[in-house]
Amino acid sequence: MPDLTERFRLLAEVPAPDLWPEIEVRMPRRPKEGRLRRVVGAGIAIAAAAAAIGFAVHSFGLGRGGPSPGTTPSSTPSSAPPVLDAQVTASIPIGPRGQTPSVAYGAGSIWVAYYDTTPEQNGHLVRVDPATDEVVDNVVVDTFPSWEVGGGGLTVAVGEVWITGSIASDRCPDPGPHPFQAALVRVDATTDQPAQTICLGGRFGADVAIDDAGVWVLVFGRNDDRMEVVHVDPTTGDVLGRTELQQQYGHYLFAVGGSIVAGVNDVSPEGGVENALLAVIDPATGELRDTVPFHSYAWLASDGGQLWAATDDGLERLDPATGVVTAGPFAVGTTGDALAAGPEAVAFLVPEGRRLFLMRLDPSTGERTEIEVHGTFEWNALALAPGTLWGLSYDGTLYRVDLPG
Repeated sequence: MPDLTERFRLLAEVPAPDLWPEIEVRMPRRPKEGRLRRVVGAGIAIAAAAAAIGFAVHSFGLGRGGPSPGTTPSSTPSSAPPVLDAQVTASIPIGPRGQTPSVAYGAGSIWVAYYDTTPEQNGHLVRVDPATDEVVDNVVVDTFPSWEVGGGGLTVAVGEVWITGSIASDRCPDPGPHPFQAALVRVDATTDQPAQTICLGGRFGADVAIDDAGVWVLVFGRNDDRMEVVHVDPTTGDVLGRTELQQQYGHYLFAVGGSIVAGVNDVSPEGGVENALLAVIDPATGELRDTVPFHSYAWLASDGGQLWAATDDGLERLDPATGVVTAGPFAVGTTGDALAAGPEAVAFLVPEGRRLFLMRLDPSTGERTEIEVHGTFEWNALALAPGTLWGLSYDGTLYRVDLPG
């Protein structure tokens, strides 16, 4: 892989300092100004999700402003929910500090993506067996997710692992005018071997989602001024269509509730990342069905069946097609930078001491139970698996939490 110092020029145009040494010792707070930022280390730049809004930790206050998209949120009990306890039961070294951005669960395993410190700066996909907490494979791949916090760019479905990031354009059939472009890698989860690398144009891939219609990739677009969602045939790697969005920034993409939903943002002339929107795409046609605005920045998470947002109001469960609040808002503070949803719970960090909580919600009654994990956590991404929560630390360590029954 060639020198990557010119990678992601789009993000390099608005410079910002490296904030991690300060972040790790301070209480998080809501950023006053958003910025796109570039992090360069040993010749490689990565797209920093948190730096895109000025800080790596986004702290959400309680009860400010009106509700997020939708009309009337469902009522929730006013009494304090019961709290259960959990603790970290394993720690597994994975990758270098600041270079291990994403974690996902699927095909019976935990998967972690990182890039190494060699001159080639190779991408790696690590497989962890949750039955033994052991690394069972570490495979070199052609790309890696480009986020510093918040995860993304890695998903597992139907026996395959999909990773999006960028690749040197001279390795692509259509190099185009730019030195790098978005890439998608498919890894066979039965053999752990890379099966296909697909060049997508644009600048780099932000996130990837899978549904019955194929593979969908959120891409920083070809003209530097628009995001786009690229539809890919999972068998041939052919691009089936492109849906251009009007926003200039985005982090998340989900296949949920029969729709493809992108979490995107406009960018101000000063470089500030503005309030979030949901761009809802019809997977049958690839057409943009709706754009649903939030009243604040929002971090998003989905398990394919439900969509959660951490906004200025707290945690909210949303109808992915309309943005209507179907549960919440639950008045809890969240840092937002580490959020995960699963059938059993939604997991989040709170800003006071970076404590870790999960919330179980009975959808029929609205009753909730909270689980507190003892400790203080500098985790930048979370993934839920049956009976367990997995947290990825900025120092490259993967942690396991066993959840109470």
